[in-house]
Amino acid sequence: MKLLLIIVLFFSILDGMAQVTPGNVTDPDLLRHENRNFLVRPFNNAYEGVRGTPLLFEKWTKGTVILLNGDSLKGQDMNYDVFEDQLILLSKKENQIMIPIQGVIRSFILYDSLDKAYVFYNTLPDEETPESGKKGFYEVVYDDGYKLFAKHRKNFIKADYEGAYNTAKHYDEFKTDSKRYFLVNPDISFLELKGNKKSILKSLNDDGTLAKIINEKKLNLKRESDLITLIIVINNIGWNYDRGEP
Repeated sequence: MKLLLIIVLFFSILDGMAQVTPGNVTDPDLLRHENRNFLVRPFNNAYEGVRGTPLLFEKWTKGTVILLNGDSLKGQDMNYDVFEDQLILLSKKENQIMIPIQGVIRSFILYDSLDKAYVFYNTLPDEETPESGKKGFYEVVYDDGYKLFAKHRKNFIKADYEGAYNTAKHYDEFKTDSKRYFLVNPDISFLELKGNKKSILKSLNDDGTLAKIINEKKLNLKRESDLITLIIVINNIGWNYDRGEP
């Protein structure tokens, strides 16, 4: 009888250990165990000898992941692989990284060395993105009414061994992070803001109102801070770029 009670107690303990309470989770390995939404792969040296990095930050940083089901994963070491458009987490198990399946993520936040927050939003299959854009993670640069999103990108440049000695590049390299900017209206449809001031105003169907404000404020739409100012102006005057009139 005592043996039977011990066996029942043993399996009760195991069952309790296997359960993970939904909500705020602090261990990605436990969250993976609970919902099987993480892929695990070992560290590898695929980019050894390559200059630059495919990642947003050179070092692991703390962050938060918000899943579609409302669960969140906080305070973990993570990074954003810009080249592969993947969020990666550092597993507590030696020499392993964890990759959340993209379709289960709503958003994530990364913090740089100065504790500045970088918020990324995951576009879903039923949300409209421009033909020139792609599904994936977009940085939320400004978030109020009409929003400003940025798509990070890094190019991988292969070594060139055939050029002249003084022009040949004998190493592979990830080029510096660049961004494409998108105006996002409240129903999450995207309009890319590209080119010079004239082309951006044309895409916004400007009747001269925005051009006047841009000139008065001396905005340079090549600068992210000035693009944010433009979005604030659009929100303040109630602009609707679909109609091209305030």
